[in-house]
Amino acid sequence: DHAGTPCELAPPSCRDWIAFLKDEFKEEGVLGHRLERREGELYHAALAGSAAGLSDEMQQHLDAFLAAEKVRAFFSTPGAQVLVEKEFVDARGVTRRMDRVVVFDGEVWVIDFKLTASGGDKGAGQVQEYKKILAEVYSGRVIKGFLAFIKEREVLEV
Repeated sequence: DHAGTPCELAPPSCRDWIAFLKDEFKEEGVLGHRLERREGELYHAALAGSAAGLSDEMQQHLDAFLAAEKVRAFFSTPGAQVLVEKEFVDARGVTRRMDRVVVFDGEVWVIDFKLTASGGDKGAGQVQEYKKILAEVYSGRVIKGFLAFIKEREVLEV
């Protein structure tokens, strides 16, 4: 039994750690993008019902976002079925997770939440793809798509 006995580890194979780290973070802003992505994940979790992990500042942004008149309609939907973080499969068999889908008798809304409006073009294409999937699932209903930008408290119909 070697429990508690220190063991010898061979040094890592010849690796220039400085060069490795420079290569790992060669794109300017990579770390910032990772932090922004993590922040976006926390907001998505909060919008799905789990507010754990939000800082006070993030909670203030979220509260202001939810209080915005343009946004309230997505959360005040009497008589509608609301699907949160729902996965749908497209015609090619690719799974897509939609942030919020609101299903009314004659209409379906898909809302994609974004931290900021800076990648709106990419987001618009994503919402268009979601609309195509929902048109197949909910044929005969009007499909509407929206991008909702948390920090700007803005909504864009796609």
